[in-house]
Amino acid sequence: MHVLAHEYAHHVQNLAGIMSAYARRPVRPKARALANNRRLELQADCLAAVFTRRVWASWEYGAEAEEALVDFSRRSGDDALKRERSHGSSKSRATWVRRGFGNASPGACNTWIAPASRIA
Repeated sequence: MHVLAHEYAHHVQNLAGIMSAYARRPVRPKARALANNRRLELQADCLAAVFTRRVWASWEYGAEAEEALVDFSRRSGDDALKRERSHGSSKSRATWVRRGFGNASPGACNTWIAPASRIA
């Protein structure tokens, strides 16, 4: 469900104009382009977690399922999957999922103003 919510969050980013702003950001050097991509992807993780939190009660999941959601995010980090640093480290992905789930507000998901250390 989190993957589906994450992909829908990209649609929300598009509707909100975030994708257009992202497309105008610098793509050189490559490290900057990857950092911008991590901000976009981590924001989608956070927005997906906001959605999940909002419908959580209707799914009748308990605290163990919340930890499974965070663990899933942690296992899908760039370092865990040994891929280019495009989506965020295990720690960063888990942090943004916890933030979205804990705050249950899209306003908590502004990765664009977060320090570089928060989007590793």
